[in-house]
Amino acid sequence: MKKTQSLLLISTLIAPMMLGTAGVSAKSAEANPPKETLVRIHAVTDMNATVVDRRDQHDYWGNGGIQDLNKIVEDNSSWEPTVGATYEAFALPTGTVTYEGEDTKSVINDTFHATVDGKEWRWTDILKPVRADKLGAATTNLIKKDGNISPWTIEIAGGMKVRKAVYALTDLDPRTPHPKAFKNTDAQGLTEMSLAKGQWVIAEDLEANMKSTASVPMFIDIPMIKPDAKQGGEDFWYDNTQADALNLYAKQYDPTTLKVKKTDNETGKALAGAQVLVTENTHEEQLKKVLPELLAAIKKQPKDAAKLVEQYVPELKTGNYAIRKTDKSGEATFSSDNAGERFMTPGHTYAVIELAAPTGYIVEPQIQDVELSMEKNPADSSLIQGQGKADFIDYDELQVDKSVTIGDKTYGAGAEDGGDTEQGVAKGTTFQWHINSELNQNVDTYSQYELVDTLPYQNDWRTMTLNLTYQDASGALKTTSLLQMTANGMNTGAGTTYTTNQNGVNGITYNAATAPTVTALGDAMTADGIELSGSGSRYAVKDGKLDASQSVADGTIMLSVTENGRKQLATKMAELLASGAAKDGTWQLSWNLDVVANQGTQPGEMVNKVDLNYKTAFDQDTDSDTAKTFVKGAGTPTIHDTPTKGGGVLPYIAGVMGIGLTILGLLGLAHLLKKRRAED
Repeated sequence: MKKTQSLLLISTLIAPMMLGTAGVSAKSAEANPPKETLVRIHAVTDMNATVVDRRDQHDYWGNGGIQDLNKIVEDNSSWEPTVGATYEAFALPTGTVTYEGEDTKSVINDTFHATVDGKEWRWTDILKPVRADKLGAATTNLIKKDGNISPWTIEIAGGMKVRKAVYALTDLDPRTPHPKAFKNTDAQGLTEMSLAKGQWVIAEDLEANMKSTASVPMFIDIPMIKPDAKQGGEDFWYDNTQADALNLYAKQYDPTTLKVKKTDNETGKALAGAQVLVTENTHEEQLKKVLPELLAAIKKQPKDAAKLVEQYVPELKTGNYAIRKTDKSGEATFSSDNAGERFMTPGHTYAVIELAAPTGYIVEPQIQDVELSMEKNPADSSLIQGQGKADFIDYDELQVDKSVTIGDKTYGAGAEDGGDTEQGVAKGTTFQWHINSELNQNVDTYSQYELVDTLPYQNDWRTMTLNLTYQDASGALKTTSLLQMTANGMNTGAGTTYTTNQNGVNGITYNAATAPTVTALGDAMTADGIELSGSGSRYAVKDGKLDASQSVADGTIMLSVTENGRKQLATKMAELLASGAAKDGTWQLSWNLDVVANQGTQPGEMVNKVDLNYKTAFDQDTDSDTAKTFVKGAGTPTIHDTPTKGGGVLPYIAGVMGIGLTILGLLGLAHLLKKRRAED
């Protein structure tokens, strides 16, 4: 069998199916099959203490005859008898497997079906015909084209879990005998029992033998013909005697367990629903090449993770990788006891990769190499077991919050699209917009972290500060000052563009006269830790009043944390944690904008929106929030402003004096703003 296929998944008796005869002399032994056959099970375990590659090994040996364990050596494995293993034989309903056609292919009857642990099983889910003559040198039988030996044999699919399904399916037919239990294997790993003519599945009793990985269930159709039987010969069948007993060699592989734990980095909370892949680390380089595209595809179609994995990495096929979801305890357990994970072997190293994060979290494609240890089983020093563990942390998706401070009161903090519906502002009022944007400790691995603030056209910014906010050991909020930014050369209403990037950015040319001044407020971040760019608001004033015939445009401020700034933030967070000044919890960039209501200020709702855009190594997302206030009457207008429930104003007098706008003008301006925002 090719190495690309894991034969640990194949529960194939190496001998092909032996069939009854037809058209032979009634005087020969062929016409007198035994009514019972003595079945002898030899349980063996690989006790090699060094790394062994078992991917191309079969689960069973032999063709029914006695085998010499000392002469059958695969990849330096060291097979020894397993003491105390217990097996049961399940009689299959008559006609479960039939043989049809010239090549006597096995056909499985799927009439019976049973639900076990929420999964529906049929015999076709368990019994899989396979050509024994395609198994290569592992097949010891000579396939006779003109004889009674079929080239087909039966695999047992489903691995260790099929025992319950077999029990349920055989129990459906009242004519089927109850399972027959073998005695525990003796010091030579041997147990035996006579079985009547018919089809049987022999499975190890896990409950009685939990200290070792159980051997894969076996299918036999007895009586069976000896591989060297000749038509007309007397020595034809395995029978119910010690000399001609049917010998089955069932391999038990070292039990291996790999546990993956997923937690929230800030709270330590266990995270359920993360999809984790485990495969041999020989596939790691190929996975790294396609990981960005693969994770993006899985994020869109998480239910198709397995299909997408095989699409992007063709080397990964059923049998050499496994995907599991973390449970409510945040754990995913991969075990060689499971059919899909029987590729795992003690002493080998495996790549563990997160494919999909739980809802509300950012996928962290950390690739951990985990070597499965080789150690003595504490319950039985004669058994070797493998153990491995991988701990992963997840960072939640980042959120941004917008609020506004009027006087000594803040509105909208912690609320989605909240704001001031009480005080409002007037022309010339100085107030603050606040932006609190979440950070993760691994921000240094990000390729983008930027905040884009849409400043209402009625506002001009004067100064801004940037701080790092965190929780101290007691949970109280603390602040580390980072930077201060001061506006330069900004002409109100002129739509002045600016940037601190001397090479220009986003179509904006650097101009020293309008470039904001950035000053470090401490040693946590240098001035080159951010890049500012944007434009002031645009509006026109005529005769001291807003010219409603001209378009207006909100200002824009983009604050982008540079690569150096992201590294500095990560370093500062690590320092605060190491010193005990901070605890794992919420980290935020606090961006405060000192603004003034400019000459273009008119009664109406004033809305400020901020967008957070970020990219990790393999993920990207965005979040936004708005805060609002309203503009009170300016000068000596006769209009009276009544705050609406939504925080805007409701002009209720038709004549507007001292402002130069009619109700029609206000509606026209509102329409213009609505249209501009729709275009954005």
